[in-house]
Amino acid sequence: MHYLSFRNNRKKKRGNPYTSKKQKVSMFTKDCVCLKFQDQTWIPQVQERIELAKLGLGLKKLTFNADGDAQHIHDIITSNFPVLDSCGGYTLLRLKENSRKLVAIDSPDCGITVPFLKDILRQAKLYICPLQCDVLTKEAEKFCSSDQSVSFYAIILR
Repeated sequence: MHYLSFRNNRKKKRGNPYTSKKQKVSMFTKDCVCLKFQDQTWIPQVQERIELAKLGLGLKKLTFNADGDAQHIHDIITSNFPVLDSCGGYTLLRLKENSRKLVAIDSPDCGITVPFLKDILRQAKLYICPLQCDVLTKEAEKFCSSDQSVSFYAIILR
């Protein structure tokens, strides 16, 4: 019996030894909604979402390093929602299962990390609620006007 063997006659491409390859950093992107009221336990309705977007709050896609720690999460949130600095902190919320009610995300001993958020949230949105006081409209407009133009969209459900 005769076996045919096929060889790839192409030469392997070798990279330039003088240039280094950049290591890929895995990222985690999540839809986040910054709320206006400190005691808010409900998801915003259409009119409220439009108002939040005008103030630079509301829905934004935030991108985290996949192995980020609690400080990394804090830095990303406060850089995208700077008005939260004047509210005395924030609480991270998610939707309660089979409900439209928001519940706080319990923090593990090591703090809330990106892998923990990834595991807890899965496909759900992350809601960010001011901790000590409501977001003042004038304060939010100041940050919104100093920032670039705010783009937003509203989903209208019928």
